[in-house]
Amino acid sequence: MVVRRLFARMRKLRDDRRGVSAVEFALIAPVMIGMLFGSADLSLALMADRKVTLAVSTVTDLIAQDDEVSCAELDRIYAAATAILAPFSTTPATLRVTMVDDNSGNPRAVWSDTAEFGAIGTCNATPNGVVMTSMATHDARLRQLVTATNGVVMGEISYAYPSNMTNMIGYGPITMSETFFLRPRRSAEVALMP
Repeated sequence: MVVRRLFARMRKLRDDRRGVSAVEFALIAPVMIGMLFGSADLSLALMADRKVTLAVSTVTDLIAQDDEVSCAELDRIYAAATAILAPFSTTPATLRVTMVDDNSGNPRAVWSDTAEFGAIGTCNATPNGVVMTSMATHDARLRQLVTATNGVVMGEISYAYPSNMTNMIGYGPITMSETFFLRPRRSAEVALMP
């Protein structure tokens, strides 16, 4: 009789459907919450990528529109890039602008300046003729664009986007980089003035 009661209770427990929805919700909720936060983080990363591309293209375009540029003008242009990148932090960003011309069939850097977003106002342009180490990575495209009569303004940006989802899984920030090449519009090359 005790065994019968025990089996009857077990059958009753097996057939009881109360709480099934709560168990299903408990199983599905973490996945759905992860998808919600993941899609929000993905949309922010895509927005940051578009802003990075817009910042480097704008900086390169503003420099290519002039026949000479000074350190003060470069600082104002970098301030515009900072405004474009807002609301994202500019501290994980590195922006470099290089004036490239043809030197006997070999692209060379006439001048180059790297933006220090944390300390705008400190122009650190390298002197004429310094060949940048990254020139080798862009050599094939530069050879096509640079001619004996025209130079190219090359803008490069690298941005470490601090993604919450990738930080949570231990991957770290997402590195976004972009390179733009534009020919100077007013002269054969843009000169850097002190």
